[in-house]
Amino acid sequence: MSDGVLVGRSTSFTVSAIAAGILCASMWMSVVLSPAFLIPLQIAFGKLGRRGGIAAIGSALLALVLGFMVQSFSFKEGLALFSVLSALPAPLALIAVLFILNTALFSSWAPVSRILALAAILSVAAAPFVAGIFANAGLRSSLAASVSHLVEGFMKGVDLGEQGYDSAALLASLDPASMVASSFEFFASGFAALVFAFLGMSWWIGNRLSGPDSTGRRATGLLSETRIPAWYVWPFLASGAMLLLSLRFDAGTLARSIAWNLVLIFSCAYLAQGLGIVAHFLARWKVPNFLRIVTLAMATLSALTSPLGLAFAAILTLLGVTELWIPYRNAKGVGA
Repeated sequence: MSDGVLVGRSTSFTVSAIAAGILCASMWMSVVLSPAFLIPLQIAFGKLGRRGGIAAIGSALLALVLGFMVQSFSFKEGLALFSVLSALPAPLALIAVLFILNTALFSSWAPVSRILALAAILSVAAAPFVAGIFANAGLRSSLAASVSHLVEGFMKGVDLGEQGYDSAALLASLDPASMVASSFEFFASGFAALVFAFLGMSWWIGNRLSGPDSTGRRATGLLSETRIPAWYVWPFLASGAMLLLSLRFDAGTLARSIAWNLVLIFSCAYLAQGLGIVAHFLARWKVPNFLRIVTLAMATLSALTSPLGLAFAAILTLLGVTELWIPYRNAKGVGA
């Protein structure tokens, strides 16, 4: 192989890794695209291998630091080192977990088990920081004042007709402080599940987009082949029982939050298996690839964004759980 070809490949490798890192940092800084900011790094790992992934991470970290420095200059008229350092832990922690996910650590485990273990470690490590934020009296007061201002503004625009009067009375009875406390508890009840879903989707989508015959694509397999280890049903059922007991006996906020997180984590895993079942039948019925992608994307979005979607998500989760006993994807039946 000629030196020119080797140099060309090396240049392409370097440019791809740097571009992935810059795109990752840009997506995080944009806020709007931050839920997908790990995908470019996972594409680098899946397409370029571990060296390419590490190079992309280095590029991303440098771009993040520079981005936060520019942001600090823009909004504070000078470099505020504290604001730069305080903005880094969240993306750094998520990038570190993605790096570990792509190393040999836990390599003998099923992908879903590795993601679950890392999500649990990250959630436990982040718990004191999240709890500290929730316990901040100043933040609570500020948020309560914002909610109160929003309610007052809405009430001024309410037409006090028959239904308007009822709406105004309902709004007037709301307690902003209680609403903020409920919002914090709601977030805490799904924090670990959110981390699990975020890491899982970033890893799977990034690997699938890493190109045909890439290491990443081979590591994920098709969505229609997604299967959760059979033993997951036991912690899933145990977490459900724990949630019922914590609600029945008013075990406290911490117990409820832990139970909800466990239920939602295993529900997300079985939801993915349910989507795999749907993908299997779409492939069996020879639905074109484009329509399959659109159908599955719409199903996922509706499950996350609408009340009807929650019912649909519950159905998909039930499909995933019951496949342990009903072989939906095996036309020959159990044991075939």
